[in-house]
Amino acid sequence: MNNLLESSFIIHSRDYGETSVIYDVLTENYGFMSVLAKGIKKKKDGLLLLPFRELLLSYTKSNLPLLVKHEVSNDYSKIKRNFMLYGLYYNELIYRLVPKNEPLKSMYSLYKSQLNYMVSDIDVSVASLRFEYLFLKEIGYGLSLSDELNGTLNDDDTYYYDFNSGFKKSYNNTNDKICGTSLLNLANNNFSKIKDVKVLRQIIREVFKKLLNNKSLKSFDIIN
Repeated sequence: MNNLLESSFIIHSRDYGETSVIYDVLTENYGFMSVLAKGIKKKKDGLLLLPFRELLLSYTKSNLPLLVKHEVSNDYSKIKRNFMLYGLYYNELIYRLVPKNEPLKSMYSLYKSQLNYMVSDIDVSVASLRFEYLFLKEIGYGLSLSDELNGTLNDDDTYYYDFNSGFKKSYNNTNDKICGTSLLNLANNNFSKIKDVKVLRQIIREVFKKLLNNKSLKSFDIIN
């Protein structure tokens, strides 16, 4: 790993002394990790180190790797302004829920594909449902079906989510019910065809709150 160029995205940063910065980065091959950029505030090319850019980083092999070299390989400058806050929300999810120093190649692929998804003409709520749903699966807490459904869903039925056992068939007029068609589209990743986006996002938000011990996500509170 010493002095190799690693594809990365900056997720979070914090000052280290007067001139240095610690960057928390999502890397393609080594997962979520931290690197120390010594004296980066004094260097002109430090301005390249920004979120929503795919970077090639070179760093030393140590407990807190030192950044040696960096360059931009892909700049997602076309992301619309109304997506920028959502991008910060995705970064906060990674920062708070993804473990450090574990290989997470599929997480890197999800994040990169989400940035590509965000430059298309897609509703922000649909785009966020896509990331939230797939992110939960990646960290091992994907939305599931209850055992009583035996793995089957019907277009004409409605469902609600039981946080202890998964989706169940609804037999009353609850406000948080979801049609079978929406769940089938969700299972097949057909996010643009889902009708109950708001309800599903609320369910996922509650899952996140449980994972964070009922602590809120600052960025989610801003965008909603």
